[in-house]
Amino acid sequence: RYTFGDSGVVVQESNNVSGSNGLECEFLSSNWQQRLVFAGRAPQIWQSSTPESAQLSGNLLHKALAGIIYPSDLDKTINKLLNEGVIVPEEVQVLRHRLGLVLSHPDVARFFGQEGKIAVETEILAPGGKSYRPDRVVFLQNETHVVDYKAGAPVQSHKGQVLKYASLLEGMGYPRVRAWLVYLNQPVEVIEMVNG
Repeated sequence: RYTFGDSGVVVQESNNVSGSNGLECEFLSSNWQQRLVFAGRAPQIWQSSTPESAQLSGNLLHKALAGIIYPSDLDKTINKLLNEGVIVPEEVQVLRHRLGLVLSHPDVARFFGQEGKIAVETEILAPGGKSYRPDRVVFLQNETHVVDYKAGAPVQSHKGQVLKYASLLEGMGYPRVRAWLVYLNQPVEVIEMVNG
């Protein structure tokens, strides 16, 4: 015999009770994974006008690239995105293909080499307290590459943003800083930015 809530209400155990707490319980035994898909990326990743492009928007490619230090990290990064619910199994092959196109691009491959030190999504604190976060910085012995990934068409503000990163790194004493924009569209486009 159990009592809940008001001391005047008594609930008696029934012979049909299947739950351990004395309350009648009904459990569904169907495979929920076949009926329900959780995607933790909406709306951040789903920023596009068509369902096809929504699946692999620039934001998704950008997020995936943040997890890749070297090309050998590709499968580990895709599995992490899958396990976190950022992508669903049906997207794995398409994402792998798109990332492969980016990583194998001759002008991008140099940013994913084994030389130097790599900083991914690391904040730069500017004088005055404002912080900046370039997508990737490659520190080599005689030069430094700052890379920013973009989706869509090139716009002037992209240039200003990556040149600001370069200026901050130069001010910190890093050698021969070069600024790059990598547009993740098909085909991949890599543009070196220079002042002037």
